[in-house]
Amino acid sequence: NTASMEDFRAQQKRNFQAATGNAAWAGMVDLGRKSRRPGFFALNQLAQRLRHYDDIKRLTVDDPAVVIYQITDGDVRSWVAWLEPDTLALPGDPSPRVEVDLPVKMSTVLVERMISKDGQVHPVRKAVIPVKGMLPVILTPYPTYVYSRF
Repeated sequence: NTASMEDFRAQQKRNFQAATGNAAWAGMVDLGRKSRRPGFFALNQLAQRLRHYDDIKRLTVDDPAVVIYQITDGDVRSWVAWLEPDTLALPGDPSPRVEVDLPVKMSTVLVERMISKDGQVHPVRKAVIPVKGMLPVILTPYPTYVYSRF
């Protein structure tokens, strides 16, 4: 296993060609700015959402580009969902999006977007009240978490 050569100052020299490796933490830290990148915080966010669970299963949906996983912890359910479009989005292109309805039996849920912006340390959360047991959620290629624990 190799690490991101960016993490080692000596490897940034011209004769090493600033190669990049494939370690799990590669690119999570910007040593030049002495800061953590959004991926570091997004990985922590995912770990928090998966901290306790009894079962994780992928839900079957009509749209093959929509990915929804249901996470069960006792009798509490939560979801992580995102869009996997079959098109390439270049910088500056609008992000693909689709709206789906999640069947939820809770009176209020938190909807949380994945941490994705430079300088963002905490996720943006919004309390939402489902209508008639359905929660409309707009999905993008960035994961969205839906859960009930406040």
